[in-house]
Amino acid sequence: MRVLFVLGIALALAPAARADKIGPPESYQTYSADKKFVFVMIAPGGGMFDVYTRSGLYKNDTTTEPLWTVDWYARSVAVANDGAHVVRYAGPHGYAEARNPDRAKRVVTDADLKKEALSVYAKGKLVKTFAIGDFVTDAKALPHTVTFFRWHKLARLDDDKARLIVDTLDDTRAVVELATGKIVETKKTP
Repeated sequence: MRVLFVLGIALALAPAARADKIGPPESYQTYSADKKFVFVMIAPGGGMFDVYTRSGLYKNDTTTEPLWTVDWYARSVAVANDGAHVVRYAGPHGYAEARNPDRAKRVVTDADLKKEALSVYAKGKLVKTFAIGDFVTDAKALPHTVTFFRWHKLARLDDDKARLIVDTLDDTRAVVELATGKIVETKKTP
């Protein structure tokens, strides 16, 4: 009984843990839907791959020379079947600590909507960067924790039409043309 009492006191006095912390950058590979290409992302400070030395797009065969490379890091990308286009997803999106010290009252603001949502690249060159506000119209509809907020339900490539379809948590669907980086359609979804 005494052990349980001491354990209870120790747990009560322990500092609270933040469960929604961002983990360290990790190296990874993402394949195109047809598996012909692999995008290799090497984490800052080194990677885990013996055959790949640079972040970029490679043929998914025994080739170790990249088709093209990038000099940025992202936690998530989507790879088109064309061997040219990659979508870099930004995030996770956190609130600025100085903005509102009362975490219980945090809301997504206009400044948050100006943060990068995603960027489209063609052969390693930037086509277009989109802000969250390019896709989201109702910031109040976005779920959030005390540290981070989410803005999209799903983003997927339509390789047949060379487009990216983005569904947001405020029930908006946007269609982005990969070649031009233009939003060619926006509509509310049920």
